[in-house]
Amino acid sequence: MPSIIDVVKKEMALNSFRLLRIPGIPYDSMVAEIATCLYTRRHEGNITPLGILFCKNELTREDGVEIVPMPHLPLDELRHLADGRRTFVVYSGSERPKLAVFKAAIADEVRLLALSLSMKGIVVQREGSGATRIAQNGEVWLVENRTWERKSPLVEHVTLIGQCFGSIPYSHHTSLYSLLKLAYYFLSSKKVGTTLVWRLFGPAEQTMIGLSKVGLDLTSLNLNISDESSYSIIEHVVQYHDGAVIVGPGGLIEHLGAHLSYLDSTAERVSPDKGTRHTSAKRFSFEHPETLVCAVSEDGPVSIYSDGYKVTEMAATIGSIVSEVLKRAVPAKAEDISTSSFDVTCPGCDRNIRVDEVLILGWRDNETVACPCCRFPNLFSSRCFSLSARPIKTWPDVDYSS
Repeated sequence: MPSIIDVVKKEMALNSFRLLRIPGIPYDSMVAEIATCLYTRRHEGNITPLGILFCKNELTREDGVEIVPMPHLPLDELRHLADGRRTFVVYSGSERPKLAVFKAAIADEVRLLALSLSMKGIVVQREGSGATRIAQNGEVWLVENRTWERKSPLVEHVTLIGQCFGSIPYSHHTSLYSLLKLAYYFLSSKKVGTTLVWRLFGPAEQTMIGLSKVGLDLTSLNLNISDESSYSIIEHVVQYHDGAVIVGPGGLIEHLGAHLSYLDSTAERVSPDKGTRHTSAKRFSFEHPETLVCAVSEDGPVSIYSDGYKVTEMAATIGSIVSEVLKRAVPAKAEDISTSSFDVTCPGCDRNIRVDEVLILGWRDNETVACPCCRFPNLFSSRCFSLSARPIKTWPDVDYSS
């Protein structure tokens, strides 16, 4: 019968999870601790929370933590003291595990990631629900009911969304990164559903005209998505208010409880997506190209919409990505695979659309692509391996970020 360590190793391999190697800490010891988190223990019927740290860099008081040696305490009892929020069992080099006591709780994935990056190590956190998070190398893995889910590093999301931005002004990079961090690693991890409407450019009235209800004006609170100290307040207000949050170009939260509206003609051209929240977000983004709309589901997933197009489903269709997948699959034919990209204007919605064409030498099937925004058929046709299309935002010359 395989050991628990062998079972976890197999799960890791099946899910393409590669555990970071930490000098001085045996690999099997790290897997054993992760197995301890995954095979949950109960106390009086309840799952006990647990936190484990594997450190490459030593933690000090400057990191807001006190390291407490407990040489005479058995490891199992040490785990009982580690709640995964303020206290963690910490492994560092070949030393005996100690207890790390943090001044501030590691209460969300934002702090989880920041901690793993600062110590260049691994943070394992088991919640009272049994869900276990593993943070390493700038990414978070969620293991729940033995299902492994990878949350991509923010840089991957920024790069992907940038495929629809053309040349995004530098002043917007920080706000984009912060918006995604708030959505993916804070609200999503806490299962807080909401819609975030980021005004990229143009006067506020340009966006407000599409709201059936403007909601509360929060500008006087000076809450900004780039300020992590604002996240707990943002969580509270969105959790107990219906409607969308309007975010200014520089990241300032302007309105809360806004109701998004769209025309009947938009409903005919832009297909629905999931429930009411996502459909409203998608169709609003179509009518308001000056926005990027982020819908966070109460069950966790995040969807990003631009010009009526779901950006978060784009990776599988971009020509350069398809080309690389094909080259890896058939390396002997890599030189026969090429891509080209060009822009066209959709006759149906007048959007600037970038068409990606994948060519394989000798492959001449007829392919047709529709407009990704308004579904205008036969936007472009070609004899190739595959065609895909994505909207490209046109940025005004005037900078409204101030």
